This record gives sequence, C-alpha cells and structure tokens, in this order.
Amino acid sequence: MKLSYKTLRAFAVIYAVIPIIIFYFGWFTPIAGLIFSLLTASGVVIFLRDNCDGEYSYGEISQKQLIAAAAIAVLWCFFAGQGGFVHQTSDHITRNAIFRDMIKLPWPVIYNDDSLLSYYIAHWIVPAAVGKGILAVSGSVSAGLMAGRISLLIWSSLGIFISLLLISVISAHSNKCRVILSSVLLIFFSGLDNIGGLINDTVLTHLEWWAGFAQFSSMTTCLFWVYNQFIVILPLTLCIINETSTKSFAFLGLLMLPYGPFPFVGIIMICLIKAAVMAAESIRQKKLSRFIKETLSPQNIIMLPAVGLPYALYYMSNMIISNDMSVGGEAVNTGFRLHSYLTKHIASGDASGIAAFILNYLQFLLLEAGVYIIILFIFHKKSGSKKNVFYLSCLPLMLIPLFQIGTAFDFSMRVSIPMLIYIGVEFIRMMNSEMPTEFQIKDLRSIINTKPLLACAVLIFCTGAATPLFEFGREIGKTITIGTEKESGPGYMASLNDNLAKQNFVSVNYRESPFYKYLLRK
Repeated sequence: MKLSYKTLRAFAVIYAVIPIIIFYFGWFTPIAGLIFSLLTASGVVIFLRDNCDGEYSYGEISQKQLIAAAAIAVLWCFFAGQGGFVHQTSDHITRNAIFRDMIKLPWPVIYNDDSLLSYYIAHWIVPAAVGKGILAVSGSVSAGLMAGRISLLIWSSLGIFISLLLISVISAHSNKCRVILSSVLLIFFSGLDNIGGLINDTVLTHLEWWAGFAQFSSMTTCLFWVYNQFIVILPLTLCIINETSTKSFAFLGLLMLPYGPFPFVGIIMICLIKAAVMAAESIRQKKLSRFIKETLSPQNIIMLPAVGLPYALYYMSNMIISNDMSVGGEAVNTGFRLHSYLTKHIASGDASGIAAFILNYLQFLLLEAGVYIIILFIFHKKSGSKKNVFYLSCLPLMLIPLFQIGTAFDFSMRVSIPMLIYIGVEFIRMMNSEMPTEFQIKDLRSIINTKPLLACAVLIFCTGAATPLFEFGREIGKTITIGTEKESGPGYMASLNDNLAKQNFVSVNYRESPFYKYLLRK
C-alpha cells in the first residue's frame, strides 16, 4: 500500500497538538484555556485543509514492513527505558519524579514551598492524564503510576512509529520504500565518538562526552536520555525538511516549543535558512509576492498567539530563563553566554589553553558531523543534486558548541538536534540510493570495488554505530545484573521536591510573572 506524506504529516501534527490542548485546559484558567485551545485548533484545521507540498510525497510499504516498523518503534522505546521496564539512564531520575508528580498532584503542579513546575512537560501530558484518571477511579497510587508508565511506553512508541514511516517516505529514492533499512540507519546513526575517545585517551560510561566541552547526541542517545525533548521533535523536523513551501514553517516550528525551547531554536535556524533560499529563488523568478503570501499564511500567523505567546510566558517564569538561580546563596549566571571553558582561558590570557580548546573544537566538528557532510558533498556532487539548503543548515553547527545557557552544556546538545536529524536524513537518502535492492554479504567485495563511496559511508556508519550500541548494551547489561532501580518501581513515591536539581525545573517567584497573573489557574 502507499504511504502518503500528507497523511503522515497530519498524524505528526495531531500527535503534537493533543498534549498542548490538554495542558491549556489543565493548567490555565477556564477562559484562557478555551481561548488558546480554540486558537490552536483553528490553526490545525486550516493546516489540514491546506494542500501540502513535499519534496517526497509517497512511498510504498507492505503489511509486513508496517508491522516491523511498529515493532522497531516499541523495542527502541522499551530499551530506552520508556515506562521504566528496564534499567534507565541517570537523567530519568528527575524525569520520573516530574512524571509522577504530574500523576499524583493536582494540575497545575505547585509544590509545598510554593514553587511552580516550569519545564518541558508536554510529552508527559497524555500518559500522566491516563495515570491520573486511573488514580481517581481506583484510589490506588500504584495503579495510577503503573497505568501512567504503560501509557508512556505506548505514547512514545506511537511518536517513533510515525517518525519511522515519515523517514521511510522522505528518504526513499524509488517507490519501493525500504522502511527497515531507513529505520536501522536512523537508530544507529551517530558521530564517531569512539574515535574521539581514542584520540583524547578518554574512557567514559557515556561515550559522547569525549570532547568534554560539548556534545552532539545521536538519535538513540536522545531517546535514552532526553526523550521528552526528542520524540515529537523528530517527526516535526522531518516534515519541515520535506516541505517545499513556507506556508507551514512557523506552524510546524512553534509546535516544537512546548517540547523543548532548545530544539525549537535549532529548527528556527533551519526554517530561516530555508526561507531565505526560497525568498532568493522567488526574487529570481519574480514571484516574491507569492512567497510573502505563503509565508504569512493563516496557520503561521495563528500559531504565534496560540502557542508562541503562552509557552513563552510559561518558560520565562523558569529560574534558568529568568536568570534567578543561586548556589550556596550566591547568584549564578545562567543567561546566554560564550562557553565557560573558552572564556576562562581568555580571561587568564592562557594562549596554550585557547589553542588546546580550538584544536579540540575542530576535532569535535570533524568527528561529530564533518565526516558525514564531506561524504554527502561528494555524493551530491557526483549525482548532480543541489542541496544548498542542507549545507547552509549545517553551518550553525560550527557556532552552537561555542555558547552556553543554563548551568550545563545543554545548548550544544539540544539546539543541534534538528540539524543532526537533517544530516541523518540526507545520509539515509544516500544509502537508500546507493545500496543494492537485494543486498547479500557476498556482494560486499563487489560494492567495495565498484562503489567506493558507499563502502566508505558504510565504514563511517558502522564506526559511529558504536555509540548507540553502547547505549543499548549498558542499559541491557545493568538490567540483567542489577535490575530496574527503585526510581522505576510502580510504587515509588519520590517527588521533584526530593531532588537536589529541583531548581532547574521550577519557578520560585512565579506569582510575580505574567504567566501567573493572566493565564495560570489559581
């Protein structure tokens, strides 16, 4: 049967919008919730009625491939720790606490120290609502938490399933959509972290920190560590990559804001670059008025007040965004700034330290993204493909690692997500184009002799795949040896109140914020 980009695009949008509308009704005053829900719903209706253009519009898939894609989505999410049925990475401790609080506590979540939960909670809204419903009916916290955990695994798997179908459509070069190959390439796509570790002589339990100052996370790493900032970002980024018109750029981009402001910044960069290239082309073709009309489409304009305004006010109340954090009673700068490692060397006049940082920075760019961009450039030049938007969209990756916001290095890790997805899509397109339709191991020698570029791409991919494999291996190994930790147990009662990192996820002075005054349910 045929997979339609238009249909998958609609599913991706509905998947992203449902939690947003529930959030409005659950956290806002009744009037504010109704107004913003109607605005959002009207934008979605206009979007769904509008004819969409995609660089790739259709792909074919068999029933077996469809079932396989669903199974891959569930297994990927299961081993990533969704629901806590296997050992989870350390980042899940805080995320589990937030998720449980959303099930156990009234909405909006306000703690006994009068602080407001202020974080990217959209991905948990639907599973938490299910858990809260079971808790209300049964009166059992354990039953509510278990229902929430199961719902989280199902909800996450649904988002990944939509993404796998999307990537199989937009990465295929023929009507035969190789969904399994595309899925495997996505899951194991990664920078060459193991090579970086060998060069820097570092041995880590988390390979992607080999450079020390920054990280470009693989797709699997994102799912294992920061799934709430990744699962919805993935299908929406795939849609923006495939769009051939600006009429839904702002619409799709703003739908990412509730799921993570850092990836939202990354996708805005791609949208602006893509729009600039389209604007230049429209001027050349003397169709600038048409370009402006498409850019100022109803769905783009409606999303600014419908999603952009309320979520901007919500995030501005957070302690990091408001630069209102303190450690040991002393104020901490959490605003946008040059990387602390670099400024330290500059402030001390340490020339050797600056030189070492620059060398590490160049190694980082080459191993994390450069090797793929180089091989894609050779492929595109050979095939005569014009990929100006793609290469321009990769340029921000050179600047992102040099800046910080917050207390850690999340800026480079999360803003880069959409760009890395874009590189992964182009790599998967190349592999789908170059790989024989019926590949067997005995064909390997022939491929090396007749397709050296493909052989080189396979070697690079297999080298980078060490990082996703390490992520799987670490959590499977710990599940076998020590089992799931107590933070994953259905009856565990930990709250964000008990977490030392709580101040990263709350607003203490929220009563002074416009969000409280005009939107939040009292």
